[in-house]
Amino acid sequence: MPPLRPVPPVLRLMALVLLALLPSCGTGPRTDTDAALNDFRKQVDEALPAVEALMGVHRDGPVKVGMMTKAALGEFFEKSLEAEYPDGALRKRAQCFAEIGLLPRGYDLAGGLLELLEEEAGAVYDPAGRALIGISDLPRERKRAVNDRMILAHELAHALQDKLIDIQRQSRLGLENIDYEYSLRAVMEGMASGVMLAYALNLPMNRLPDVHSFWRENLARASGGALSRSPRYLAEYLLSPYAEGGAFVQSWLRANPGESLEHLLRRLPPSSEQVLHFEKYAEGDVPEEIDLSGPGKILPGDWELIYANTLGEFDLLQLFRAHAETEAGAAGMAAGWDGCRFEAYRNGSGGLILLGSSAWDREEDAREFSGGIRAMLGGFRTGDDFTVVQDGPRVNFVIGSSDRILRRAILEALEKRGRAGPASRARPALRSDAPPA
Repeated sequence: MPPLRPVPPVLRLMALVLLALLPSCGTGPRTDTDAALNDFRKQVDEALPAVEALMGVHRDGPVKVGMMTKAALGEFFEKSLEAEYPDGALRKRAQCFAEIGLLPRGYDLAGGLLELLEEEAGAVYDPAGRALIGISDLPRERKRAVNDRMILAHELAHALQDKLIDIQRQSRLGLENIDYEYSLRAVMEGMASGVMLAYALNLPMNRLPDVHSFWRENLARASGGALSRSPRYLAEYLLSPYAEGGAFVQSWLRANPGESLEHLLRRLPPSSEQVLHFEKYAEGDVPEEIDLSGPGKILPGDWELIYANTLGEFDLLQLFRAHAETEAGAAGMAAGWDGCRFEAYRNGSGGLILLGSSAWDREEDAREFSGGIRAMLGGFRTGDDFTVVQDGPRVNFVIGSSDRILRRAILEALEKRGRAGPASRARPALRSDAPPA
């Protein structure tokens, strides 16, 4: 079996078309010369049959292709970010993550993503236009790498995925569930990267060596430029789907010998927990639903709900790794996750309160998480402005208010809400045609 070799330096992160799942906002690709477009179309048509065979997924016709200039691609990415994250969602997410130390205060998340996209992208699959887009005016050394059939195989894999699951719709489902957003990208990128390597090495998907080690070693070696300047959480959020997602896909192939990847696309994992722990996926261990309706009403009238989302095991793992107080025990503090939801409220003077609740498999898991988040917040935040309370396998928290009476009232409401209904463990595993929990 040919060993997996390091990616040539000229490729850098070309395999990482970092947000290929972004929908466009209806503007079609701008074509360059007919010769460049025809050459690109020929390369795509030549690679498509092999990619179809590797995935066990077949199209009814050729893949639509287009060309863009580098400048037009930048405009495309900017409009795509605005379309996928409306109403300042990325800005609000960054503000909330700054409160717990996942991102620096004042960090421009949209700007950071755009810088990464514009620097690294060499070809893009556009789910909205159902088109594979090449870049017409890349420097010669970049073009030589992008035209490599490996990159085409990666993007063609996204085109075949889109045929089955409607990537654009799935991406919208992730807007209010960051954890599902991660798990979707992990399957999409882990699968596409495996297809790319199998295509390059002329191997079936189930014969590839350990892709997790391969990607971790090569991405660490290749990382530079905008990626090296990015906050640790953002860099890991972008890189992990290739490594951990690739490992998940390999585990699925081992557990389902002879099955095509179409079957995996028909049963997507609903959480990062299932991606990080394949046995959870095999068992159908879906997250518990966390209902936060009610506790926020205790806040005074000038407080307004501005953002709500889910924190998954991946997010909590990165959170604990980001702080010296919890870095060593991060994996144990995030393990046993069974759901975590938070809401953010802002008042007229600019104050921000985060309230949330998390569910854990066992009281021991909840106790470890509770101790970890207290230690992390105590080392990161100044003053007495947070409370964390464990209630059996639940851990509730309020962050950002120095009013102890108010925090206690919110926590009492969270405790009552947590006991209001049964857990939803018995639900069947999520399928790709159903929204995530």
